[in-house]
Amino acid sequence: MSQSADLASLFFTWSEAVDDYRDENAGTLTLDQELHLKTLSNRLDSLATEFTLAEIAETVASIQEAVGQLKAVTAQAKETLHKLKTVEQVTKVVEALAALGVAAASGNLRGVGGALGDLTKAMTPTTAGAGANG
Repeated sequence: MSQSADLASLFFTWSEAVDDYRDENAGTLTLDQELHLKTLSNRLDSLATEFTLAEIAETVASIQEAVGQLKAVTAQAKETLHKLKTVEQVTKVVEALAALGVAAASGNLRGVGGALGDLTKAMTPTTAGAGANG
């Protein structure tokens, strides 16, 4: 887990703790106190979201050199999906696409490269008769 993910978790946990406190003490808090605690909880939740977005940006940056190829191959996979003739072919392509998504989401550049190859391979039998792959 990256530092951004750690911070997102920390701020989200604090946001939940403030909400829990507010709920547990609703009978003794004034309306102004409840609103102020809700505002603070929302602020902490927003910070958690910002750190989550930073984590996503870090992940995408870690696979940046493969993003163009990832876009091209997944677009090709979408077109190929319409040409598939059997459930087995569809399953192979979709499984390879899911593996690619997992590798990309985890920022695993080597995994992305392998998954791109697996996806291309899964699509090959359906496109081999249509000319060059590309």
